[in-house]
Amino acid sequence: EDYMTYKELAEELLQLTVQSPYMKIIRELGETTRPEIFVLLYLKTHDGKAYPKELSEAFLVSTARIAVILNKLEGEGYVRRMVDTADNRHTVIEMTETGYRLMADRRSEVIARLTGILELLNLDDAAEYIRLQKKITEAAANMI
Repeated sequence: EDYMTYKELAEELLQLTVQSPYMKIIRELGETTRPEIFVLLYLKTHDGKAYPKELSEAFLVSTARIAVILNKLEGEGYVRRMVDTADNRHTVIEMTETGYRLMADRRSEVIARLTGILELLNLDDAAEYIRLQKKITEAAANMI
């Protein structure tokens, strides 16, 4: 009988997370850092536009930190700052075609890598793994 406590399982999960190939995949995705990717993902899922204050609130970081991220993204041509036509006192951040292309390329890379990982399992085990990940994600979301 190899029963573990939830705390012991959590310790093992933390260790697995640190060693996870997913972390390696994220690190290998190139020159764009994780905070920049998260900002681009946010923009992509919000019609390609957002206010800097909205980004700051969404990521729970200062507007100064968002400004640093946006400066880098703008310098790389992934976003542009636009005057808000509804209120010219505000700036809107808009994802460029280059930003959309980067996200599509990164997504394709990640899908290819994850497919390779899931193919190490038989199809039933892979489907069960995804089912459990969904269940954990939903349960965690309800805790917040």
